[in-house]
Amino acid sequence: MNQVGNSTLDRFGCIDQDGDGLSDDGDACPEVAGNSTRDQLGCPDTDMDGWSDLGDGFPDDPSIWADLDKDGIEDSVDDFPFDPTQWIDSDGDGMGDNPMGIGADKFPNDPSQWGDIDGDGYGDNATGNNSDAFITDPTQWSDADGDGYGDNPSGRLYDLFPDNPTQWEDADGDGLGDNQSGTDADPYLNDFDNDGYNDSIDPLPKLASPGDLDNDGCLDVDDAFPTDFKECLDSDGDGEGDNADTDDDNDGWADTDELRRGTDPFSASDTPVDSFEIVVPGTAIGLGAWDLMGIFGGVPLFSWLAFGFATRNARCGRFEEKLNATTNLSELEGVALQWEYALMMRLLGPHQGIRLERLRADLEDGFAARKWQPSRWDSTRPPTSWPRTPPRISPIFKPPNRHPHR
Repeated sequence: MNQVGNSTLDRFGCIDQDGDGLSDDGDACPEVAGNSTRDQLGCPDTDMDGWSDLGDGFPDDPSIWADLDKDGIEDSVDDFPFDPTQWIDSDGDGMGDNPMGIGADKFPNDPSQWGDIDGDGYGDNATGNNSDAFITDPTQWSDADGDGYGDNPSGRLYDLFPDNPTQWEDADGDGLGDNQSGTDADPYLNDFDNDGYNDSIDPLPKLASPGDLDNDGCLDVDDAFPTDFKECLDSDGDGEGDNADTDDDNDGWADTDELRRGTDPFSASDTPVDSFEIVVPGTAIGLGAWDLMGIFGGVPLFSWLAFGFATRNARCGRFEEKLNATTNLSELEGVALQWEYALMMRLLGPHQGIRLERLRADLEDGFAARKWQPSRWDSTRPPTSWPRTPPRISPIFKPPNRHPHR
């Protein structure tokens, strides 16, 4: 159906709800009058720069409008128009000056350097100014001879021969390098710490200590097999090393069995207790008597609780019917004992117990009002007595009658 409107700008005489001159079909904001023309037509434009307020990064300043990363810096002067954490790059190396931003330039005034992983003040770019030869070691940065050892004597792995690429270490301090294939090599690598082991086989050449002839990491003074790198200790003294020995304490129990059952495989006095146990085939998992009792006892208990939970609503309905069917206080108290016992056995929920208690109280008030006269009331004598033992409740119930619950 054609309708006459009041649009005058894009179309003449079409519907224009907001009255801004643009027809609703051509108006990006048909219900709000506006004069934007750049990004959207007919939307509010507070600063009259042609950009709608929603698309204008600076809606109150007509001289600027674009701010794609929303960092408050107009894109024409923002060196990083797509990064809200950076906006200035003083040295033009492509890394922002903001130290808290992404990819911050550690050297904002040096276009040849920008990264410094170890924070030692030397740039990681090997071709830049003041480059770091050890980018992950803050104690070293220069390596004049290029042998991989730093020139800083106070740093780690420093070079004792900073101008000789073939030598870097001198264990005995005689001024000759220890590298036998290098220049000015030391022909006699003697024992610097005088512990009876030549420095070439001494794991601690500058500290007097027992050696390690088989180089297994176990010092010879503690090594029961000093020439066998596969063995170190022999805890039970049977002549077989602990690595190969399957029973290190000779108590008759394999080490793997002792570890699985929580006893010390290196102590003959600590052995597993013989007990009934089932080992799950293909695993190292054993189920003892207590585990099995928990499984076979817990499953029936869980089943009982699940059954009680699933049948609570029907059971509550049956108790309501029983309560409503009582004709005197004695019958009412008998039914009340039944549902209280069911509540104790978790066959009813707490909210259902409250519901039944309210119904019981209402019925009790009604019976009392009919039976007792004010002149005959004796406050020292209760109207009835309670059974000493709760009645037995069968766990199997018939489906409830479909009467609405009150």
